[in-house]
Amino acid sequence: MNQLINKYKNIPAPVKASLWYTICSTIQQGISFLTVMIFTRMMSTEEYGLTNIYQTWFNIIIIFATLNLQYGAFNNAMLKYENDRDRYISSMQGLTTLLTLSLFAVYFIFRAPINNMIQMTTPVMLAMCIELLVTPAFGFWSGKKRFDYEYKMLVIITIIISIVTPLLGIVMVYNSDEKGAARIYSLVIVKAIVYGILYVYNGIKGKAFFDKEYWKYAIGFNGPLVPYYLSQIVFNQSDRIMIDNMTGRDDAAIYGVAFSIALVLTFVLNAINNSFVPWKYRKFKEREYEGVGQVSNGIALLMAGMLLALILCAPEIIRIMGPDEYSAAKWVVPPLAAGVYFLFIAQLFINVEFFFEEKTMLVAGSVFSAVLNVVLNAVFIKIYGFVAAGYTSLVCYIMFAICNYFCIRKTLKKHWPEAKTTQIYDLKTLIVMSVVFLALMFGCIVLYNTLVVRYAILVIAIIVAIINRNKIIDLVKKIKG
Repeated sequence: MNQLINKYKNIPAPVKASLWYTICSTIQQGISFLTVMIFTRMMSTEEYGLTNIYQTWFNIIIIFATLNLQYGAFNNAMLKYENDRDRYISSMQGLTTLLTLSLFAVYFIFRAPINNMIQMTTPVMLAMCIELLVTPAFGFWSGKKRFDYEYKMLVIITIIISIVTPLLGIVMVYNSDEKGAARIYSLVIVKAIVYGILYVYNGIKGKAFFDKEYWKYAIGFNGPLVPYYLSQIVFNQSDRIMIDNMTGRDDAAIYGVAFSIALVLTFVLNAINNSFVPWKYRKFKEREYEGVGQVSNGIALLMAGMLLALILCAPEIIRIMGPDEYSAAKWVVPPLAAGVYFLFIAQLFINVEFFFEEKTMLVAGSVFSAVLNVVLNAVFIKIYGFVAAGYTSLVCYIMFAICNYFCIRKTLKKHWPEAKTTQIYDLKTLIVMSVVFLALMFGCIVLYNTLVVRYAILVIAIIVAIINRNKIIDLVKKIKG
């Protein structure tokens, strides 16, 4: 035990912080997964659908209300204004406050048609306004903590919020006739208290609501990225809005459960990417491509295996996550989970674009794929129902990966004329793996009514993984650099 403690003490601060952020993220995902099981049983599909639609609109509106200033320019600003970080954070908080209040001033003037369009009540929208005001405060505060590798207080606050929010939600939903609204209010109350304290803290410490230089820098950096941020939200959230309007809130709730399950592995993807990218960038800086393609193939195979296991078990997971009304969600999990795989493939190419700070083509590819998603949804949801939205998303993620492949070719031609895409990534192997993955996905769907066969395949896959455990361990070591 003492040896383990000593080893832990000797871990470098960045690695120690990364470890705790991963643990914290895992706890968050686990609690979030459990809350879906609880609230789908406490609420009707229409009530649960309201919470899904609220979150969807929140994720869209926050882009315009804050320009996502806690991302994008933030890390650059922490270096650029290293000696004045608190003032920068305070002024960014002032900017997001002004943007949010201006946006909601417009809402109050036109609240009747807006409420009718998005099917929300004025009290719920007021709750959203409060959440929009305080959420950036946590983003700025936590961003600075992450930048300085100060993880203790961040982990404590995150875990407290993750535990208190569902507990308050259970109490409020149980004692309310309007259960959908009660769930939303419980989320906002916890954030208003905790994030509100951080809002005041940031303001007192930075003592600046407005700073012309900082506002100009942040708007100039993040403003052009709004289409990219918005396109990502359209990818992930517009399906539920369109289903809500076209086939009903019950279907939006069912789709929301499938979405939560299919994307449960995205935190694994993010963890892998956060470890893989620094190693890859060091390779790019030294123009050493050897090994990048091999490791990328290994990670793609690992992701494919985990996603196929999730797809195989989807019917049983749906049965655990919600009552019989949600059983149809099992047909949406496969295409949405497959979309995560192609998101990883796209991310391989995006990493190169970010390395060379080429944002224009990324924005263009994102907007094209997002618009295509909306068009396909408008056509096929009417014909085939909410299940079609899963497959339109899959098609658009594939297109997103293809767009970024052409982007990386142009980027390399501009910055490294002597390099070819095939020198960095093993494209032939990635294409073959992608085709096989899609075939296996459809094979899993065919087997949904044969439980014994599906789990026999899963057991065989686990045995194969155990036999090849040394190769998997070596891959993990490579990812860690």
